[in-house]
Amino acid sequence: MWLNYCKNIVVVIFAIAIFVISREPLAWGPIGHEIIAENGCYTLPSDMGTFLISNKSLLAQYTNEPDMVWKDKFGDEERVKHFIDMDRYEKFPFSHFPHSYEKASKEYGARFVNTNGRLPWVILEFMDRLTGELKSRDWDNVLKTAGHLSHYVADAHQPLHTTENYDGQLTGNLGIHKSFESYVVDEHEGEYRFKREDLAGKAEYIEDPLSFVFSFIRDSYTWADNILLADLKAREGSEIDSEEYKVKISKGTSEIAQKQIRKASVSLGSIWWTCWVNAGKPEFPKGDLPVVREPVPLPVDEGPKLPKTVHNTGSVISWEDADKYYEEVKTVEGKIVLSHNSGKACFLNFHRNYKEHFTVVMFAKDFAKFPPNPERYYLNKIVRVTGKIQEYNNKPEIIVKDPSKIEIIEG
Repeated sequence: MWLNYCKNIVVVIFAIAIFVISREPLAWGPIGHEIIAENGCYTLPSDMGTFLISNKSLLAQYTNEPDMVWKDKFGDEERVKHFIDMDRYEKFPFSHFPHSYEKASKEYGARFVNTNGRLPWVILEFMDRLTGELKSRDWDNVLKTAGHLSHYVADAHQPLHTTENYDGQLTGNLGIHKSFESYVVDEHEGEYRFKREDLAGKAEYIEDPLSFVFSFIRDSYTWADNILLADLKAREGSEIDSEEYKVKISKGTSEIAQKQIRKASVSLGSIWWTCWVNAGKPEFPKGDLPVVREPVPLPVDEGPKLPKTVHNTGSVISWEDADKYYEEVKTVEGKIVLSHNSGKACFLNFHRNYKEHFTVVMFAKDFAKFPPNPERYYLNKIVRVTGKIQEYNNKPEIIVKDPSKIEIIEG
């Protein structure tokens, strides 16, 4: 590929150092992963699609758990599941690369294979898991695994997750991963939420899942150089992160992003569909599902009695303005669009890109004061949260220790 001619000794040494220290860039970001999961539902026949889309709030949470939770919890053991550096094995089109994990490990060594990413085999592992849960009609775990599986399938369609030069660190494109994720997808998300009728019925049964997975990984790889070249052109006369750069990188790569997100959506639907067929085509539950579709308020006679809500005497501010009031006590209003309970803390997020926007945090020692499953109780509700706005990891947050500090306005 073109990038191979751009390497030099200094850059290679620098790249190795970066790889050893951290490989943190995400794939499509929380918004992109959520879009692909939802789009994938539309490719399915009615019963399966209805089951997943009626639970899309939870599906969106599960599809982002591998990035949001598991990387922090399991470290490098999880990170290697999100990519495969195809060009570390051989040159494109990788015609001699063994698809079997066992054969690849035998030929290249297990350590080499694990270091350079396990993404295709992880997809197969989750397909087996989902098939087993469908067979046993374990609907709660079907939903979870379908969400987790969607994450890895989406990763495999992100071109920069298939190459050693994943963040442009070998070719003077350092930072392109974030640019492609944020400036191309996140800031134009409406362009990637395809119409239901455009995707309907696109899912197909896959006869050879392993070959299918490697075929779309190989296809993803072919777009990596186009992204890098577009980035170099966008940087000409423009500072990276400037508005001018954002416009140019979006214009240069949006067609690739649309093509790959559409393909990821159809691939995901086909993979889900194949798991269902291989499980014997179990009938999906009708009516009320045994999983929580939407957060349900507690009955009056259940859970802790909540104290009267304490309102701040100051004016209510939007969650989008929270970063203007660090170290001040304010009442912040907004809708909880994403949530997660790690067991140690519960996070209520006001934007799907949770790493850069306002978050409400509850710690485990205070859980008993709140309704059970607060991550579900508050999800999709418009709330007002009162407390001191603090800065953590370059973004605003309020730590809430008492439910009186959270008022549900709507939902």
